Amino acid sequence: MRHKRSRSFFAILPLLIVGMLAAACGGDTAEPAPTPTSPAPPPTSAGPAATPTTAPPAATPTPAKSAFEIQWEQLLTDAKAEGEVNILMGGAASRLYGKVLDAFAEKYGIKVNALGGSTTTLTDRILAEREAGKFTQDVAMGGGALEARWLPAGALDPIAPLFILPEVVDTSLWANDQHWYRDLTNEFIFLYSGNVEIVQGGVWYNTNEVTQEELDGITSIWDFLDPKWNGRIASAIPLPEGSTMGNYYAHPDIGEEWVRRYITEAGVDFVADVRLLVDGLARGKYAIGLNTGKASSDLLAMRDLGLPVDQLEIRVLERSDPTMKERPTLSTGSSGNNLAVANRGPHPAATQLFVNWYASIEGQTAMQDLAAAPVDPTLRVDLETTGKAQGLRVEPGGEYFFIDGDPVLKAIADAGDQTAIDIWNETRGR
Repeated sequence: MRHKRSRSFFAILPLLIVGMLAAACGGDTAEPAPTPTSPAPPPTSAGPAATPTTAPPAATPTPAKSAFEIQWEQLLTDAKAEGEVNILMGGAASRLYGKVLDAFAEKYGIKVNALGGSTTTLTDRILAEREAGKFTQDVAMGGGALEARWLPAGALDPIAPLFILPEVVDTSLWANDQHWYRDLTNEFIFLYSGNVEIVQGGVWYNTNEVTQEELDGITSIWDFLDPKWNGRIASAIPLPEGSTMGNYYAHPDIGEEWVRRYITEAGVDFVADVRLLVDGLARGKYAIGLNTGKASSDLLAMRDLGLPVDQLEIRVLERSDPTMKERPTLSTGSSGNNLAVANRGPHPAATQLFVNWYASIEGQTAMQDLAAAPVDPTLRVDLETTGKAQGLRVEPGGEYFFIDGDPVLKAIADAGDQTAIDIWNETRGR
């Protein structure tokens, strides 16, 4: 029996050892060991977002240049390479616009070679040079000789194809939504300024010889046919040059009847030398000067010196109703209004740059503000009359007769000049 107990004791011995070990650890029930797991995978997009790295901003693409910008930049490059431009300036332009040309030269660094003087005299020289194969001029700012002699000689190029500045090309920015020209084809002699005439023909008077009541009573050019003016009016003899009789003849509100009666019935003293007209009006020999022609510039000078002469138009404009019965006309034509381009000029790029600048807002502002003496207002409607500009400007939508630039009216005026000469000769028995 002893042997059997011993074998049972050894059978349970391992269990006793385990129990004793558990008691030695504090007697608490042991926690189960954690089940080993695989390492956590890296966070995915669904997990907490990591702080992003800020990407550099995308570069703003440079806008593509327009066709005009490319063309203008190339023109500037070419013009500066040429470095100069030759400009013929008739009498009025040479007296008025020296500082205007200086402004262009300073802005673009292009030398302006100005040839000034009488357009007629300069034309003799320029056309002779062209006959000899010398083409020296780029731009011409001249008077009637441009139309009378340069055009027939084929010395001018159309100017409109040279205009590329949008503010110059856009006709809505010019009076009556159009570009104005002196030549009948509307191509060659560009008009950038002009004065609206309310009183036709530039009537002058002696301030001591005409009463205020008489001034107030003048509401039409037809009033000068009234017998009360008989013997008190002086006019230049009707001649092909320097006469405005053709313009009276062509004006729809005046016409041939008025011209004939003025020459034959009004008791007008017609003088061959306009200096006698100027002197007689200033001294009071005459009360009215009408059809004064080239005497107008001398009369302006006398008025500025304080002599008793003035323009009827100024007095009319002071009225509450500053109008006459005749519809107004646009008066232009001197070298102070015209811009033309000589063909085969030596500096084509500088020429194109100049005509665009001169017709631009900046150029026309300079024309008005930097002129050396009073000038006609610009025909741009986006500019005010400033600086030295004087007179009435063409207003948008207004009705004006522009006899020199209307092919039909111009033809009538030319015929009227000859008709006036014929009537004059008839009265003298010639």
